Amino acid sequence: MSSARLLRLAFPLVPTHGFTREALARSVLALPPAEAHSEPLSDTAVDALFGRGDLARKTLIRAWLDDGIRHIQSVPPKSTLKQVLRARLEFNEPVLQYLPEAFALVASPTYGPLPLDPRPALQHAARIADEACHVTGDASLQLAWYARRGSLAAIYMASELHQLTSPATAYDFLDSLIDESSSLKSSLDEVTKIKQYELSTATRRVMSLIPRCPNESLTAFSPHHLSQACLAFPYATSCLSMGLPSAPGFLPNFFATYSVVLDHPIADVFLVIGTFAGHERVTRLSAMCSGFELLNADTVTVPEATSLADISVRIASPSEKDDTGPLARQLPRQFFIIHETVPVVFGLVKTHVSLAGTLTWDADAKLALYESKTRSGIDVMVWKLRRFEGLEWNRTRVTETIHGRCPAWLRGIVESQTRAGHVAHMDLYHTLF
Repeated sequence: MSSARLLRLAFPLVPTHGFTREALARSVLALPPAEAHSEPLSDTAVDALFGRGDLARKTLIRAWLDDGIRHIQSVPPKSTLKQVLRARLEFNEPVLQYLPEAFALVASPTYGPLPLDPRPALQHAARIADEACHVTGDASLQLAWYARRGSLAAIYMASELHQLTSPATAYDFLDSLIDESSSLKSSLDEVTKIKQYELSTATRRVMSLIPRCPNESLTAFSPHHLSQACLAFPYATSCLSMGLPSAPGFLPNFFATYSVVLDHPIADVFLVIGTFAGHERVTRLSAMCSGFELLNADTVTVPEATSLADISVRIASPSEKDDTGPLARQLPRQFFIIHETVPVVFGLVKTHVSLAGTLTWDADAKLALYESKTRSGIDVMVWKLRRFEGLEWNRTRVTETIHGRCPAWLRGIVESQTRAGHVAHMDLYHTLF
């Protein structure tokens, strides 16, 4: 009587008994009549075959995860990537109610208390991504091989997390992530994209700073316009240098946009949500915020013709006394630190993250720019622009656009959590008034 055989016989019992020692003990009851037992295995026998205590449960969970890989291998020939990952999510359905506890158990250390180990969850997603690539005939090589599997692992992990909380929409969510990630690029490709992104943005920025003649011709400058263009050039080049990088200051790989309408005048809404006056209150509306520190404030000099929507000012040098003139203006900038408690390992474990950032605002244009970066650990950057628009009946529309960057292997889960958290956060803005 092999333990591997009994593990396979225990799989059909998991939907009713969970990933438990009882399921393992009752596996012998499913043996053929000639070998069947009349009673379940004793605890001593379960210990001997599968491990003592929770080790036996971990053995069952890991064997079930291995069976999930075999399920992927059995998909029909020429299946698409979407069909393969859908099949793996379907494999979860009979035991879905037991998976949160199972994943937490696999991530828990054999000895000692928490913290839990996120590596089993990452390895689980990575194995599925690798097998999905194999059965769909992926021919990626070198860096592209790692990039493709890293992206797929993140997509699957995010989809499985979504499945645990919203099974009915999990497949549509998976499809949307795959569709949005239609081109899974290698790291070398991203370097090229960064240069192209910076160059195209810089070109648009320089052209916007050159005043045009009334006929909008780029070649028919009057002496006055030519002189203005020459005056504008130093500010244009300063934006393209290390002083004021083009927005968002990095090549983003996750995005979110959302709007709310508040029944209050734009002046009141901008003061609370767009400036330091209500910054802490706004930040603490987030369910993830566990601490907030307001630091020093200064000003940053930007070209008169440049919008906060086009630049990044988080690391820009503060204004000097002589940074004034007809083509420049100074905007207030507030530094802060946010402490967040973020769910990881399928939402079962909380990890603490510290962010350093700035809030910069333009009262005339009714724009506010939030920028942050993790202080240690996994590198995550966020550039978030808030636009305030006055509406009829003294109402105000607030629109927030997020551009962010995180490691490619985390993109799927970070983007899904960002979008959900962004909507939940902004939907609470009305409570500030």
